[in-house]
Amino acid sequence: MVIYVETNDERMKCAAKSLEGCGYEVKSYSGAADEPITLVVSPAKPPEKLFELIETLKSGSTLIGGQSRADVSERAAEHGIRYINAVTDEAFAVKNAVATAEGALSLIIKNTKKVMAETVIAVTGFGRIGRLLAQMLHQLGARVHIFARNPVDIAYAYKYRIRSYSELETAIGGFDAVINTVPSRVIDNAVLDKAAPELFLLELASSPYGFDAEYAAERGINVLRAPGLPTHYAPESAGRYLAESVKIKLEVENA
Repeated sequence: MVIYVETNDERMKCAAKSLEGCGYEVKSYSGAADEPITLVVSPAKPPEKLFELIETLKSGSTLIGGQSRADVSERAAEHGIRYINAVTDEAFAVKNAVATAEGALSLIIKNTKKVMAETVIAVTGFGRIGRLLAQMLHQLGARVHIFARNPVDIAYAYKYRIRSYSELETAIGGFDAVINTVPSRVIDNAVLDKAAPELFLLELASSPYGFDAEYAAERGINVLRAPGLPTHYAPESAGRYLAESVKIKLEVENA
């Protein structure tokens, strides 16, 4: 089986190499094909770019990406293209979360001015990434506060200080860093107005994001969006995880 890979970053280059190791014939995608193909693109490729790509693929092609929006699958089906979401594989999601959490930890250390044992950090959201990151920070001695709504997430966060989002406005001034993992607006501008100037604000979620990064920057806050962190922090591991997921998805789809 021939698999085309859009090798536009280090993770995708490593994914192509790993797919070759799985026994596939792998070719780099040049942007055009005269026949139906199986194409793997970055999980971070946004829906709008996927729509553009769908327009160029021949009917009968298979497109493997990482967006869960229903309109991506619908648009693909309209053009006779099978769309496979590689990141719905649970093993991939867990391993990718580890790479994201480790990358976030390195950014926190780089952008805060105290040793971890003296640092107070808030994590908004307590899904896979939030849980792993909180554990890493806790093990390094940081005082970790968790903001979550889901009762199950709150139950898992028992060993940290659990806070309500309604407390953010009064509490944010006491944090050295706030790390958002929720892909919806959970930190409004009124909260950002109360932040200390030296706060480090890190966005790990996807659009529509947990806060207004432009407004935070205007307030003088050290703000950073870090989408696709595994690509930059651990491309070899992230590429292998993606290749493993693609292999599993194709085996299931073609069974």
